Amino acid sequence: MTVGEKLRVLVFANNVFDKFGILNAPFTSQATPAGSIVRPRTLGLRVDWSL
Repeated sequence: MTVGEKLRVLVFANNVFDKFGILNAPFTSQATPAGSIVRPRTLGLRVDWSL
């Protein structure tokens, strides 16, 4: 949403349903696999102001 000429407000949500997931699972030379999980639910507000 733009407020005036110089101010912009943004609302965002990532992983809205808070799903658990593995992004990648590369197997190393060890017996245990290594991987990255997705971030939990994230809600945010961003305000941009231009000079």
